Amino acid sequence: MDAVGGEATFSNGRGRGVHTAFDLNKSMFALTVDGQAADRDVLLDWEARDRLGVIIDRPVGALGAGLLTLMTITAFYDVRGKKRRQRPLYPDIFLIHAGGPWGPFVSFDFWPDHKEVFVEAEPRELLRGINHLGLTHLALPDRPRAAVVHRFKEPEAARDRLKMCFAYGPDGRVEGGDIAIRSDHPAVFDNFDAVLNIKRQLADLASAPRSSIPRRLQSTSSDENKRAFAYISARAQAEARPDHPDHLAAAARLAKARGGAGLTETLRRVSVDCALEMLG
Repeated sequence: MDAVGGEATFSNGRGRGVHTAFDLNKSMFALTVDGQAADRDVLLDWEARDRLGVIIDRPVGALGAGLLTLMTITAFYDVRGKKRRQRPLYPDIFLIHAGGPWGPFVSFDFWPDHKEVFVEAEPRELLRGINHLGLTHLALPDRPRAAVVHRFKEPEAARDRLKMCFAYGPDGRVEGGDIAIRSDHPAVFDNFDAVLNIKRQLADLASAPRSSIPRRLQSTSSDENKRAFAYISARAQAEARPDHPDHLAAAARLAKARGGAGLTETLRRVSVDCALEMLG
């Protein structure tokens, strides 16, 4: 988000809205599957109408799937035939707050605001939200499986549409992970930092020069910009919990990454049926 006098467009704090279209690319991520170097496109099989959803169930918990999210964003922009980096739009990614809210993730380009949705932490409601959003790729917190009687035909709809499901841990590690994503790029770190320090980012952006924002990325409506800035500011004030253990752990992970360790994230592929039993 960039702002002058309460007007805003969204970015990672370096002066560009829809920043992931410009600041991220495939080369920033090293991917291994079953211990072997792998290609993003083979893993994700991303197509033009695909959509990623990430379920979050604790403060800043979705940073545990942050590398998957950012790598998927690059697949969204690189999809064949669309030239999305030449006509930037926000990626088709959705954050599902289970029992939240758990903190704004606008810095990951979960925007406009309808791309962060708030759902009761109840399996049937979560599946209803997954289907309502038309997700094709799903990342969900790793948890024990439990049989659930879902609403009529909701599981069938999910099985028909979901292409891939990933279990993740809030600390970026999951037991039995068969996928590892690594990055040591500062642009990737900046996205994590902007989530963890959303209040500081907003304070900095309140005085950012509007002239630094490319015209093509500015809303034509000053009122819309002001409403967006006010909305995110209110959420940050209400939801940011920098003293929470999960927030502190994520901040320590990022500090270690910036110190030279890089960010590594492990995930485990799970079947749709398994994912449906992990929603509880």
